[in-house]
Amino acid sequence: TDFGIVGMLDIFGFESFVVNRFEQLCINYANEKLQQKFTEDIFRSVQKEYEAEGIELAEIQYDDNTDVLDLIEGRSGLLALLNEECVRPKGSDFDFVQKALQQNKASPCLIVNKLDRMSFGVHHYAGKVMYDADQFVSSNQDTLPTDLGDLCEKSSNFIIAAKIDSTAPAANAAPRGPPKRAKSNLVAPTVWGKYKTQLHSLMTNLRKTQSRYIRCIKPNMKK
Repeated sequence: TDFGIVGMLDIFGFESFVVNRFEQLCINYANEKLQQKFTEDIFRSVQKEYEAEGIELAEIQYDDNTDVLDLIEGRSGLLALLNEECVRPKGSDFDFVQKALQQNKASPCLIVNKLDRMSFGVHHYAGKVMYDADQFVSSNQDTLPTDLGDLCEKSSNFIIAAKIDSTAPAANAAPRGPPKRAKSNLVAPTVWGKYKTQLHSLMTNLRKTQSRYIRCIKPNMKK
């Protein structure tokens, strides 16, 4: 029997604190992807609908966050450069920031902090956010020792064993992506790499649906 599914995605919103670190960049990256979907649904779809109906419509001006996403997930973007530092034997937060600033200096969405070489900023769709890169590399690694992974695979708990098996690379598969650190018992996949894969899966599923948006206003008395 055919049946429909109604799902709800709660969008928390962009984060900007006094100190913003790796976690805030991940959250804001997800919100940029969701904002892109919202823009496509609301503005572009309306324009196409009016054109198809032959209705005259004045050009709608709206912000496009493609430049921000290119900065974050592009081939030389923040994601790729941070993953690169995580597999280098002497990868560091400082080197990540310097490479990010150098290779993305043409990006209009990148903010350079001349007073602090361990920080950088991003012109997000919702506004400017400055990030402190301290512990970016270690936060992105979040590596699991191989002996612990083997133990989880042999667990009698089906959920634990299945989860580890689904995230671990096949034993006979050809290696993909960047090489592992030399002389290490830590697995290579990074937090951001897995996060991006899960986010891509979410966006793929969302694009298969007929999206409807509900705007909730939560008062913030402090502001």
